[in-house]
Amino acid sequence: MRLLRFLAVCALVGGISTAACADNIKISNFSSGNWTGGAYIDKDTRKFSYCGMWASYRSGIAIHFAVDGDFDWRIGFGSPDLGLVQGRSYDVAYTIDGSAASRLTGSARSRELLVVELPSRSELFDRFRSGSMLSVLIQGKVHQFKLTGTSRALASLLECARDNGVDTTVATAPRPVDPPKPTAPAPVVQEIGAQDRLEAVRFVANVLARAEVRDYRFMTEEDLADKRWPEIMRKSDVAWISKEELGFLHIFRTNLLSIDDGIAAAIASDAKACNGDFASGKRAPEPGTELKRVFTACRDPEKPFSVEYIFVPRRNGLAYRFATYRFDAIAPENKSLGEALKAI
Repeated sequence: MRLLRFLAVCALVGGISTAACADNIKISNFSSGNWTGGAYIDKDTRKFSYCGMWASYRSGIAIHFAVDGDFDWRIGFGSPDLGLVQGRSYDVAYTIDGSAASRLTGSARSRELLVVELPSRSELFDRFRSGSMLSVLIQGKVHQFKLTGTSRALASLLECARDNGVDTTVATAPRPVDPPKPTAPAPVVQEIGAQDRLEAVRFVANVLARAEVRDYRFMTEEDLADKRWPEIMRKSDVAWISKEELGFLHIFRTNLLSIDDGIAAAIASDAKACNGDFASGKRAPEPGTELKRVFTACRDPEKPFSVEYIFVPRRNGLAYRFATYRFDAIAPENKSLGEALKAI
């Protein structure tokens, strides 16, 4: 992958200046609604560098998009209030219109600018183009941005890239549409929203910090698409991986699924996935808390596993199913996580 000398527009954006201006020359301009952008070339080679655009929000944060010659694209967030350390990496979680939270890593290009590399997938590009609200978790704080007008602006960004010889078919190829299937009327259910998922990401980060788990990373949608991972994990709202184990969290509404029903569902799912001897049981209740703890263990000669679940009631009728998964048939009690969950 060719690294783009990023970012962004060679101007002061909300008080932000970028060193990229010293390396690139702007050769064209376009605007769409509140978005302003243009094409840039390398000042030394005179070759195309990227097309970029930006818009400022009332919150004081500017959003940047850029596409380079390899159709690598990225999003940037700029504000003096982000409190970044230049050169440091930051976990970033985002949702579009309440979809499952996606977790990526951003790089602080300065104290005021965080840049996140985005996967070159047409589905993700389409979600940005058609979405109404982008919610982003940075440094434990949720920021929300209306995507009004973004579709036309991103179309202008693609046109800018095409004009400079970039193959943008990954973002413009039509996707196959399955014929509609007759379905019964679905009951009206309050969806788990973007704020709920981002709050869950923040919750997990706080628990792991209190439990002094340092060697983990949040898993992305692309990670979870790998069918090597357990199905129950691939359907989670938040997932992470460390050297010793996998972790995942599901959010559910207690008016639709009680905690006891959630316990039964988890045990049933693990029993179905086990092709050997299977066992499950409850841990002793945590004194002074509403936490409920369950473990499962599978003695499959080829794919043994053990899972420890901690069910955590939350506000607004929500509950979390917090799980740690090991690829062996031993399920030791995870006391450090239990203590951390009691403290939150």
